[in-house]
Amino acid sequence: MYPPDPMEALADLLGAVSHPDRLRLLLAMGDGEHDVASLADTVGLSQPRTSQHLALLRAHHLVSSRREGRRAMYSLTQPEILPWLGQAASFLEHDAERTASLAERLSGLASRLGVEGG
Repeated sequence: MYPPDPMEALADLLGAVSHPDRLRLLLAMGDGEHDVASLADTVGLSQPRTSQHLALLRAHHLVSSRREGRRAMYSLTQPEILPWLGQAASFLEHDAERTASLAERLSGLASRLGVEGG
């Protein structure tokens, strides 16, 4: 799936997580396995849109799925992505040009992802 050039592969991975809804989905799966309906409800998307985002995340090996009856159950393949995303949130938090409101929300997100702000 990934290009042979390491920089292109990294850019491809970053592209996969570059949509706010996909970030919300990754965060929602931080506490374990979920079906599409519960994920859609949690992030406020339609089930078809949620499925489209999950398919892209799955193609990039960020989530995996299994069948449970008629439901597809999704989970993170590498939960260590959450602290990595928390570091990105912490980076933005420290950007002095951002508003106080955004910094406060980012601090909360970084904390939820297990990264201490500084």
